[in-house]
Amino acid sequence: MNLIPNQTAIAKGSSIRKQDANPNFQSWRTGEFVFEDTPVREVLHQLKEYYKEPIFEVIPDSDCRLTVKFEKMESEKVKELIARICDLGL
Repeated sequence: MNLIPNQTAIAKGSSIRKQDANPNFQSWRTGEFVFEDTPVREVLHQLKEYYKEPIFEVIPDSDCRLTVKFEKMESEKVKELIARICDLGL
């Protein structure tokens, strides 16, 4: 099996399968997040894991999709940017 960049291999028992790598796999360590056309709900879920607190108390009901990169930003700044990008009016 050959892997190309941004792929990982998953071994389970005697089978091995390819899987696209999550660009945020090391985010817990680096503080950098990359999202490409990702629903805002998924973005907020991943960020909650990193910041150990929700970015918004209530997850907004929005169809907004984000293509964005956050680099070692404070949660309040992330919240402000998401609200502005998704026109959440918060």
